[in-house]
Amino acid sequence: LLGPISDIPGWQKIYGKKKLERGVRIARKLKKDALMPLEFGVISARRYLGMYTPGRAEDLFPYHNPQAEWRTLKSVRVPLAVIIGSRDEYLTLPAKKLVEVFRKNSKSAKSFSGFIIKGAGHSFRGKERGLSRAVINWIKKV
Repeated sequence: LLGPISDIPGWQKIYGKKKLERGVRIARKLKKDALMPLEFGVISARRYLGMYTPGRAEDLFPYHNPQAEWRTLKSVRVPLAVIIGSRDEYLTLPAKKLVEVFRKNSKSAKSFSGFIIKGAGHSFRGKERGLSRAVINWIKKV
C-alpha cells in the first residue's frame, strides 16, 4: 500500500473538521449525481459522501477511529507492504506510529513489512529511488 492515508483525517487537517462535516450535510441534501458547491472541489455529492463519511466503503484505513474494525485490512491474507513518506502532507500521525497501526491490524497477512521513505511526501515525487529500493527489497524478501 503506497501512502495509505485516510481521506477523512487528511482532509480535516487541511480544511478543518467543521467544513468537512458541513460538506457531508450538504451532500446528503443533494441528488447523488449533483456537483457539490465549488468550495468543496469538483466532486459529486455521492463521491463526497463516499470519501468523507466514516464507516463508508472508502474508509478503508480508519486509524482516525479507535473503535473501527478494519474489516478490509484484516481480511488480507497475502504478504503486505505499507510504504509511507515521512513528510506525507496528509499524515495526522507520525509515520512510524501509522506503520505500527497497520501492523497491528494486519494480523491475517502472510507477512507484514513497513517502510518509511525519508523526506517523501504523499506522491513520493523526488524520492522514487528510495521507493523503488523499498519495493525491490520487499519483493526479494517475500
